[in-house]
Amino acid sequence: MRDRNLIQPLTSIRFFAAFTVVLYHSGASFASKSAHFPMFLKTLLMNGYSGVTFFFVLSGFILQYTHRGRVATGAQVKKFAVARFARIYPVYFLTVALMLPFVTISGWGDIPQFFLLHWWVQDSSLGITCWNMPSWTLSVEFFFYLCFPMLSRGIEYMPTKAVAACAIPPAGSIRRRRRRDCRPRRWRSRFPAPDPAS
Repeated sequence: MRDRNLIQPLTSIRFFAAFTVVLYHSGASFASKSAHFPMFLKTLLMNGYSGVTFFFVLSGFILQYTHRGRVATGAQVKKFAVARFARIYPVYFLTVALMLPFVTISGWGDIPQFFLLHWWVQDSSLGITCWNMPSWTLSVEFFFYLCFPMLSRGIEYMPTKAVAACAIPPAGSIRRRRRRDCRPRRWRSRFPAPDPAS
C-alpha cells in the first residue's frame, strides 16, 4: 500500500506526457511548414516527442522502485520476464499480424519486428522495417526489460550521483534514435514526417 501511494501521483503525470505526444502528431507537420505559426506553439509542437522520453524515464524509475531486491534470483528473474512478456507481446504480435494485408513483404528485413528487435540496429542499409510505426517504443522497451535485472542489481551498489550520471546519456540516445523513419516506403511518400530542423 505504501508503494502504491507513493507511485500513484507519478503515474498521473503520464497524462501530460501523452498530451504532448498527441500534439506532436496532430500539428507538428503543419507547424514546421508554416511561416506564420506562432513560435512558442511551434516549439511546443515540434518538441512533443520528448513526452516519449519522459515515459521511458518514469517507467524505469517505477520499475526500480517496485522491483528493487525482487530480481536477485533466477526464479525471480524468470517471473519478471514472463510477466513483462505477457504484458506487451501478445497484443503487439496481433497488431503486426493485422498489418499483413496492407503491406508489401520485402524479405528478411521484415522478420526482426516479429521479435521486437527492429529498433535495435540503426543501419537503414539493412532494410529493417516496421509495419506498425509506433511499435518502435515497444522494441526499445523490450531491450530495457532484458537489461533491467542486471542493472537493478548493479544500481543497489552505486551512489545516487553515479546512478544519475549514468542515466543521462541513454536518455539522449533515445531522442536521437527516434529520428529513423521505419514506415513502409509508400507511407513515407504519402505522409511525410515533420522536419524537426524547420
